[in-house]
Amino acid sequence: MQIDPDLQNVEKLIRYFMRSTHISESVMLMKPGNHGQSFIDETVPSLLEYGVLAEIENKGVGTQR
Repeated sequence: MQIDPDLQNVEKLIRYFMRSTHISESVMLMKPGNHGQSFIDETVPSLLEYGVLAEIENKGVGTQR
């Protein structure tokens, strides 16, 4: 049985979130590995739409979400 790659990526982010209060876009690129950008482009919008994730204001430097 093969697990859906999007589900694996969400699980990685949830594990990271359990140790933190927020997840930056750079971490979201890093955790899924080679699929980071496609995860942000294709999966994150759905997670935002369903309320699983919420965007917060970036207090740091740059244009991260």
